Amino acid sequence: MSFTITPNMVINGKIDHIDIGDAKHVDCSDCTELIELPNWPNVYIVYCSGCTKLIKLPDWPIVEIVHCPKCTGLIELPNWPNITHVDCDKCTK
Repeated sequence: MSFTITPNMVINGKIDHIDIGDAKHVDCSDCTELIELPNWPNVYIVYCSGCTKLIKLPDWPIVEIVHCPKCTGLIELPNWPNITHVDCDKCTK
């Protein structure tokens, strides 16, 4: 199951007020006002391309795939234990 977060769902740079239910794949791409993401315990795939104000990503316990190209505010990533693929093209300031 996947869940898409749109820019109008972002409040004060956050989306922690949103219940993603049983989603295993979350896409919050192009949410340019997004500053941080919740620490979702059951998400395997995260797409957050073009979230230019995103400054850090949580230490998701089971995430395997993270796509965050053009997240120009990101300067480092956590050491995710189960990661198999990361796309961070153009992520550094």
